[in-house]
Amino acid sequence: MTDFDDPGWSYAPEDSLLGGLQRGMGRAAYETTGDPMGPDLVAQCLDRDTRWDWSVDERSVYLARPVRDLSLPVEGVVAGLSGDDADEENRFSLCLDVLTDLGRGQVACAPRPVSGRRSESCQPTSTGGRDLVGILAW
Repeated sequence: MTDFDDPGWSYAPEDSLLGGLQRGMGRAAYETTGDPMGPDLVAQCLDRDTRWDWSVDERSVYLARPVRDLSLPVEGVVAGLSGDDADEENRFSLCLDVLTDLGRGQVACAPRPVSGRRSESCQPTSTGGRDLVGILAW
């Protein structure tokens, strides 16, 4: 992704939460889970693939973690697979990769506490009575 592709678009300042997410900074993904605007910021990053070079920068697991941790509805990610402009900003491929990582369980869970119970963020996600595997199976 370069700024030359769309002269009306630019990265948010790097010291902002959105700017950190757009650049793939780990601190931004972590801080997103505690910010009230976190879900909207993650959705913005799913709507427009902001990687500088799609061939070397991998963002699917990076974005799948806040989707999981914020309990975002999977239908919002699925919506990125359709629409007239789904491929315009590589949105289709990014959303498909995020869904694939979520479905395969490649998004690592937080370390287990001493009691051996799974952390809250590793519990299966329910989406209106249908689980992620059911949605991806269609």
